[in-house]
Amino acid sequence: MSAPQPGDERARRLAVARAGLRRTAMIWTPLFLATAGGALWYVFSEVAGGGGGGWVLPVILLAMASLCGFQALQALRDLRGQPRLIGGTITRHWSRGDLFVARSHYLRLDNRQIVRVDKVQHQLVKRGDYVEVEYFSGSMLAVTVEKRERPDGDEGPGGPRQPPPEPPRPDPLLIERED
Repeated sequence: MSAPQPGDERARRLAVARAGLRRTAMIWTPLFLATAGGALWYVFSEVAGGGGGGWVLPVILLAMASLCGFQALQALRDLRGQPRLIGGTITRHWSRGDLFVARSHYLRLDNRQIVRVDKVQHQLVKRGDYVEVEYFSGSMLAVTVEKRERPDGDEGPGGPRQPPPEPPRPDPLLIERED
């Protein structure tokens, strides 16, 4: 029996991420189709002079359809594409409960990208670490998170550290003098 190779771990994580994307697409796509179909049915029945049920329900259904459709399309787009790589310093590191069912873990890199990571990867890094993240850009789902050394010239989230500014000196022409 041989030791697991680093490529094997990446392939396993990629398979897990793709399974999560398939699960997301299987949940949100039927909800999108049902809410969009229901909204269109109500709109057509209202336009055709139906029972005068009003426009509140179709508007609510269209809003729900757009939210479900967004989630479904992002997952379907990511399933067709390949993950991307981004590097940066972790400026925020947090977890939160989603819909009282699951706990999601997030990382914000250089105040620009927020990615969702699994629990193990979340526990291996902390705020201030420089990491490279392989992720799916539509759903911002991380495949791998690896700590790295900072590139030359990068001292943190703000880039290279600058010397502190000198305190301002008063303008001699504006100083009131007592003669």
